[in-house]
Amino acid sequence: MRFGAFCPFPLPLGGDWTAAQHARMANDVGACKRTRVLARLTFTKAGAVYTIHAFSSIWGNGTALAPTPTSGGTGSSAIVLTPYTDPHDARRSVGFALSHVKATGHGSTAVVANSSLTGSYSLSVETKDTAGAGLDAKVTVTIYGREVSRIADYDGALDKRDSASEGDIPHAWTWYQTLTGMLGDGFNDAMDTVVHCRKLALARSEMGRTRAAERLANNALPETADERLEMWAGLQGVPHRGTDSRHDLRLRCAAKFKLSSGPTATNVDNAVAQLLGAAYVKSWRQEGADLANPPNITYWPGVAAGPSAYDLGGGAWISERRNLVIEVVRPAGLTDADYLYLVNVQLFRLLDDMLPSTATFNWAEDVTTGFLLDVSHLDYTGMVP
Repeated sequence: MRFGAFCPFPLPLGGDWTAAQHARMANDVGACKRTRVLARLTFTKAGAVYTIHAFSSIWGNGTALAPTPTSGGTGSSAIVLTPYTDPHDARRSVGFALSHVKATGHGSTAVVANSSLTGSYSLSVETKDTAGAGLDAKVTVTIYGREVSRIADYDGALDKRDSASEGDIPHAWTWYQTLTGMLGDGFNDAMDTVVHCRKLALARSEMGRTRAAERLANNALPETADERLEMWAGLQGVPHRGTDSRHDLRLRCAAKFKLSSGPTATNVDNAVAQLLGAAYVKSWRQEGADLANPPNITYWPGVAAGPSAYDLGGGAWISERRNLVIEVVRPAGLTDADYLYLVNVQLFRLLDDMLPSTATFNWAEDVTTGFLLDVSHLDYTGMVP
């Protein structure tokens, strides 16, 4: 591992720690985070007064971070959790999905404790005596669930590449050797002298300038931008939320940037694939055999007059050639909200800006089976009893 004076952070990928190895590590850490206990809270209820004894969670430990229960009567408590701020990115809040909870009573008096989920982030705790009557008591609540944790949360990405310039040899070491050669044989080249310290300081200074030049080049394109990523999002009108990772935003900006090359079929497909990632399956187009043999749903006056209901003035002008259908699949681990945001907001904005105003588009799942709006002909021909 290239730590030390010649390779300060951020560490470049390549050599003894490749981009693929970094992605594997980020994915494994995310998997561990998704499968552990979300939180554990121990408290004592005495009427409407609560004493918090201990609290541990994935977002931090200590009673100061614990949620304060509210009383619903003798032996009844309500607890509400909230998304927390990503400790690695203060601009991003992290949500989670509760799956189940377990309550355990404490004390010399027998306590029957039960807990259940009451909402997306809320739960209730009930403590009773052996006769079934409500009883205020000390209880520990263990909360389980799945945190929305992805490979990108740890700066991992499947499209990361090893550094072409610093993957094997740090810039500081290259500059150090250059400075050593410039000084000549009259100077001691041992690494425990004042000369070494001065060469190292100069090498690290030049390394900073070299990396700055590389960052400038990377920020010139949204696909590799970091410091200027928000600038690209603003320039291109790419929507983003507080829960989006920087990798998500980078992919969306890179997909939107393909607008500059024109809405060709290849550019559209590449942009959609980059935006959707694992959710993308295929782009469906109804083009017909050739210009003389259009697809079934093609109407224009004087040649193939369409239904009068489609006439907005001057006849019916419509063709399924102008309709693009994106087949998608919901990736494992993606919540309903994130999935619908991806296809209904991000995909819509991309295609709305990219396609000509005469074109229409929509998305669908399982295109090869079942009835599909704007693909199947049922919505054009109607149902015959």
